[in-house]
Amino acid sequence: MAIAAFRIRPPRRTASGELAISGEKARFAGSVGSQKTYQLSGVKRTIWRQGNLPAAVWVFLGETSVRNLLRFLFERMLSWSARAVAAFPGRALLCVYRSLMPLNPSPNNRGSARRAFPIQPQCGVIREIAGHVSDRGLGFLSFGKTSRGSRRRGFTLIELLVVIAIIGVLVGLLLPAVQAAREAMRRASCQNNLHQVALGLHNYHSAFNTFPPGAIEVRPEVAGGKQFAWSAFILPYMEQAALAERIDYNRPFDDPLNADAAREVVPAYVCPSTPRSEPRTNDMGVTDYGGIFGERIVSTNNPPRGMMIHDRALGFRDMLDGSSHTIMAAEDANFPDGQWINGRNLFDQAFPINKAPAFENDMRSFHPGGVMVLIGDGATRFLVEQIDMEVLAAYCTRNGHEQVTGF
Repeated sequence: MAIAAFRIRPPRRTASGELAISGEKARFAGSVGSQKTYQLSGVKRTIWRQGNLPAAVWVFLGETSVRNLLRFLFERMLSWSARAVAAFPGRALLCVYRSLMPLNPSPNNRGSARRAFPIQPQCGVIREIAGHVSDRGLGFLSFGKTSRGSRRRGFTLIELLVVIAIIGVLVGLLLPAVQAAREAMRRASCQNNLHQVALGLHNYHSAFNTFPPGAIEVRPEVAGGKQFAWSAFILPYMEQAALAERIDYNRPFDDPLNADAAREVVPAYVCPSTPRSEPRTNDMGVTDYGGIFGERIVSTNNPPRGMMIHDRALGFRDMLDGSSHTIMAAEDANFPDGQWINGRNLFDQAFPINKAPAFENDMRSFHPGGVMVLIGDGATRFLVEQIDMEVLAAYCTRNGHEQVTGF
């Protein structure tokens, strides 16, 4: 495939009426349609007529071959230094030239082509394209010069290191923001889980006029006890009736007949912020939420003063401190005995939030700065780690008669 290389020259007429291009007179050589061909120093010029004066002169410089047209177009668009010619007020003239092979001017136009086209034949990418159209519609395009040689300029080591450093800084700035956004979404999901638990507890209370017991027949207090947890009793009231029907409440929670049901994972009992490879412990579905048995911060919790205690069902009438000032359940993430069917899914608070030792059943989560808790009136709150310990103790009891104003 051959492509002709042109350059635009502003034509004018001499005093004698002859057409002159760049100071050289042109001789009429014939016409085809609206085109007229002039001869100038052995080089043919194609003239596009505009009234009595040609609009532009395309100076023929010779022909060159393009090995791969797609490669030509793609590389031209990706050229760093190429500048698009702006929209002109009048006629739009655009001349974009990219050569993969050097120009081979014919013997007749070799000298003129060298004068009319200042770029060397072996040039690479055309560095600059500029355009201008005068009020009369005349136009020219000028091409900036490039360095000799066909080799393309690449990245230096310093430039590469600078780019890598900039990317590293951007990643360092964006990564904490992305992690914070993801954690905010996980915390919102955890809060929604506790809302589902609250609905189950309140629906259970509507049916029986009490909340479920924290656990029944807990071992070793009751040898061979069933040891079912409160979270197993509210399953029918949080859209898990099919799972509840598979449980035989007349047998212990770890009886082989209950093993299949115990393996089920209840999504509302799993906090998405807790890292784990398997949502089961001891081949039972996990839970990250435990019932409040009381507190051991300012007392010995004997008898227990929480809302979830052994073998006794409490109701709103037992919340002497008020339902909005009593915590019923809270996060106890990734505890070894944290299974939704296991009656050991209870704890009395004894340490600051997220500060309890690994062996202690206590408020803990993988949320930065605090835990999610469920209040007796159905509300959920995020308790920060800096909460006053006496205030925390007051919210873990149902009948302490403490005067607290808020979290």
